[in-house]
Amino acid sequence: MKYLTWILCSLTLCSGHFIAAEDACHSECEDCCANGAVYVDYLYWKVNRSGLTLPSNKGPTNLTPAHHSGFRLGARGRCDCWDFGVRYTYFDNRDSKKFEPVIFQGVNQSEAIDNLTAKYSIDYDIIDIELGYNFDCLCACSDVSIRPFAGAKLAWIDEEFNTQLEFLDKVSTDFKGYGLYAGAEGNWTLCNWQACGCYMPLSLVLKGTIGILDGEFKTSGGDIIIISGVTTNRNIAENARKKEWIYVPYHELFAGLNLGYCGSCVDANLMVGYETQTWSGWRQGFIQDVVLGLGGLVVRLNLGF
Repeated sequence: MKYLTWILCSLTLCSGHFIAAEDACHSECEDCCANGAVYVDYLYWKVNRSGLTLPSNKGPTNLTPAHHSGFRLGARGRCDCWDFGVRYTYFDNRDSKKFEPVIFQGVNQSEAIDNLTAKYSIDYDIIDIELGYNFDCLCACSDVSIRPFAGAKLAWIDEEFNTQLEFLDKVSTDFKGYGLYAGAEGNWTLCNWQACGCYMPLSLVLKGTIGILDGEFKTSGGDIIIISGVTTNRNIAENARKKEWIYVPYHELFAGLNLGYCGSCVDANLMVGYETQTWSGWRQGFIQDVVLGLGGLVVRLNLGF
């Protein structure tokens, strides 16, 4: 209830938008539409994925990665209704979890006396090249704008999962791929503040993307290593490397608030929102159809020129 009250109060403070709607579309702001922009995103994301199960003697338990920081750098140029942009996303996550391992009969138990520490890491590098069309150029005074877009994506994603158990091989996944995506972005102006010749709109931003990549997976590990008496035979696991090309579908969702500033032909934006990315048909060692998900807070500073 307190959140609903907060939202209602915020909308009440924004009521000036409805009182002077015509004044919100003034020539100073129309002349201030930037032809290009650069932006930087601070990412506070976490990994949500299947397949990080630990063989604990208290029953199966999962290693759940915590939030970590990343960044995104981008630039976009605009000509009339069309825009073209490039961005680079980097995210690195390294986590661990202690657990009391299950003891298998016939396995060398020297490692299974005390608690072990399982480790997980991911290195996530993405390049997007995007072309979009802005319908707001057809009606500059509209409170709602739609921007469909399409582009190409290049991805390099490396993962490693190690339970530290002598009889369970380390799992690694190296992915590199390229593909196409398409989506749409909507912008709904909630409030218009005007003071001292400056125009400051607050808007709700929604964005959805779907795509598919043709990628190469290099995976290893994931099976229990063959045991001979109490001696582990690691040669089989070390030689069990797998390489395959498959199509990987993915989708992205974003929702947030954007505060703009337009005055004296200076264009700037501060956006805060939540983003999720889901990669289906992922690989983890010899396990197929694992789901890899990333998401969390996004804070963007955009400067127009």
